[in-house]
Amino acid sequence: MIHLSAMQGGDIFIQKGLKALKTESISHAISFFQESVDRSPSADGYHMLGMAHHKNNDIRQAIDCVSEAINLSPQNSDLYLDRGQFFQTIQKIDLAEKDFSLSILLNKKNDEPYFKRGLLYLLTKQFDKAEKDFNSAIEINPKNPYFWGGLGKLFLAKKNYQKAIDTLKEALSIEPEYFDAFRMIGESYIGLNQLGEAIVVYQNCVLLDPNADGLILRLGWLYSQNSQIEPAIECFLTVVQRHPVHFDSLIGSVIQSFDKKEWEKLDKTIERKIKNANDDFYDYLTMAIVQEALNKQAIALHYYARCLKQNTSHLFSAMRLVFLSIKLNDTSVSLPLVSRLYRDHRDNPDAIYLMALLKEKCGENKEAEKLLSSAIEKSPENHLYYYQRGNIYLKKKNFDKAKEDYKSCLTFNIKFSPCFFSLSRLYGLRNRFETGLKMINLAIKYEKRAEHYVQKAKLYLGLDNLEQAKANVTKALALDENCAPAIQLKTFLFPK
Repeated sequence: MIHLSAMQGGDIFIQKGLKALKTESISHAISFFQESVDRSPSADGYHMLGMAHHKNNDIRQAIDCVSEAINLSPQNSDLYLDRGQFFQTIQKIDLAEKDFSLSILLNKKNDEPYFKRGLLYLLTKQFDKAEKDFNSAIEINPKNPYFWGGLGKLFLAKKNYQKAIDTLKEALSIEPEYFDAFRMIGESYIGLNQLGEAIVVYQNCVLLDPNADGLILRLGWLYSQNSQIEPAIECFLTVVQRHPVHFDSLIGSVIQSFDKKEWEKLDKTIERKIKNANDDFYDYLTMAIVQEALNKQAIALHYYARCLKQNTSHLFSAMRLVFLSIKLNDTSVSLPLVSRLYRDHRDNPDAIYLMALLKEKCGENKEAEKLLSSAIEKSPENHLYYYQRGNIYLKKKNFDKAKEDYKSCLTFNIKFSPCFFSLSRLYGLRNRFETGLKMINLAIKYEKRAEHYVQKAKLYLGLDNLEQAKANVTKALALDENCAPAIQLKTFLFPK
């Protein structure tokens, strides 16, 4: 809460600055507040100038301005509260705690600094201090749902799940649409292993925010833990159709949630549904996912093609069709369908990306590179586009450009293991085997694949470390006994 004593004096520049803030004209607001303090330095003028800088994401300037206000009005508890929040934003935890404590010392009846300091203590896992501060805030203002929410979050962090649920329900009795309280209650039920109750809570969360992908995936995970395979897939498909390029990272966790028998059972169920109700798009889509889970890629490709015949602009089906056809070395089905999709959606970066993959597969690397550059221009934060273009540069042995694209890829997805795999290949080709090993170890950290261990074996061969090369080939074959590169390397390393 900001109190402006200067407003009583009618400071016209502060008034103009406040109006500019209301209309989101932040630069104008800063100039008006600056004019105010230049003409007549005041705590209110510096305070508002600091708040405007904060709104402009210039935290350092905000701190400097509020510090000037504190010099002019050292007994104003609100100034310490705001500066404490700014310090916390830039991770100056000790200074933030000191300011919150000073704010409390100057006005013990203000609930806000207790709450803010409680959140700070919660962040630094000083649970006893946090609980004391949340209770102090609640004692001053028991009708604030967020104070109860903070206390509930504390109990959740302490794994006192039942107490968390009771406290968060108190918050909901004050604010029935307190979204985060619902979510934390769901997490508390998970902690108590009461999955049915958690599912009901997360269903309500999704109803409140049907576009929250993270919540939908969490609900899908809960279904999978509760052995409810069809609703789990439905949640997964809801999200993955919105973000088709992230299919591989999402489907892995879904497939691994159920054993093979459950997938085979679902396979038979969907097959019966397709026979009884032919041309059901959703059944085809589900069947394609099931076939991927059963590692029947050719059949999955067939069902994705059937999806696209019904809906030629369904990007998710098109993407899977392309990836699988490339994997199976058969672009006869995907090429005409994706060509049509690209023709109809030339401005869609994902459609451009698909076309680039096919062009690369057909050996048209120069055209693929141009298409990927176009996709990057339209969507400069998509890590996959940089990764794919980097791979083309790597093929051409343009190592500097490849490295630059891989760096951009990791900027937007630091845990993207295929990029570390490609970087390890790049360093291996340049005989920098030690650096290559660092990269492949990062790839393995984020995703254990047979191909990764094969690459690690090759790097050890470059270092003449035969024993480590053999050990990593063995690890590769333990993960996938049919991994062709591992089998080839085994023949070389373990001659009969």
